Amino acid sequence: MAHVDKRTLPTAVGPPVAAASVLASAVHPCVPAEFLATHWRRRALAVVPSGTPAARAAADARLAPLASELFDLDLRELLASSASERIFAWMHARDAGASAGVERGALRSFELESASAAATAHECGASLYFRAPPAFCEEWVGAACEQLGLGMGARHPTGELRGEVEVFASRAGHTTDWHFDFMENFTFQLRGAKTWRLHGGAGAQIGQPVRGATAHYARAGNLEQQLAVHRLQQPAFALDRDATNALGASAESVTLVAGSVLYFPAGMWHRVECDEDSLSLNLSLIGLTYAELVADAARQLAYAAPALRALVAAPPGARKREQ
Repeated sequence: MAHVDKRTLPTAVGPPVAAASVLASAVHPCVPAEFLATHWRRRALAVVPSGTPAARAAADARLAPLASELFDLDLRELLASSASERIFAWMHARDAGASAGVERGALRSFELESASAAATAHECGASLYFRAPPAFCEEWVGAACEQLGLGMGARHPTGELRGEVEVFASRAGHTTDWHFDFMENFTFQLRGAKTWRLHGGAGAQIGQPVRGATAHYARAGNLEQQLAVHRLQQPAFALDRDATNALGASAESVTLVAGSVLYFPAGMWHRVECDEDSLSLNLSLIGLTYAELVADAARQLAYAAPALRALVAAPPGARKREQ
């Protein structure tokens, strides 16, 4: 079975992409029952319109309700209304970065507090990452989690959603190298085009990951933690350049044009190249794991025992005897 199921969006206008029916509209012409049985948390599904004018028009019509909730995709409006306190800008290190101990071409990220500064950075060639408006996130992530059966596990005990909606305003030529996420992802290509390479073969995909693998970032500070967690499942798991580059030999490719939708599961390696200036939206969904459920329940039961509520400390006099 292929790791990426590629389907063509019918020329006839399908169900509009709206929060109330986000699952059915996102996976169309696949139906939710089939998707949940054969794709969800297993393999990717890419739905791409054909190159005919009728197909492109149908794809645009499907996305119209979504775009209308996002200021008709006006970037400055999106930045000003973002739920992000800071907006991430991405650029690739050049010679100066290499001399500072950063590999030439590695992805560099810096943060901007001002929406206008982020818009200016984008005009100067930076690619941007930020969250969609809060109300949009609440509506769309909540609806998607409900339709996927994540239920109460989609929210923290405080009631806040675990997932989020991310906006990527990418410049032509921008490349995000091999990595994988710990979230379940639905990507909507709103403008432009991106080519995705995906690898989910045996031994390469980490099943049900609780951490991502993000060696593509320069000076990534959490690689040791990622390696420790993933090696519990795959003792030989590696994040060096040779290991990730080797994925390309057997990867599957799909180019998303405006109107396309891609679902890819957590733990699936992917590399993304922006073929032209583009705007895309990603629903990142996170649920409650059984490990969290069991651990929290065990802790609650343990609190009933006075001995288990006691502090972990050396017995009286033990420190003095050591001296």
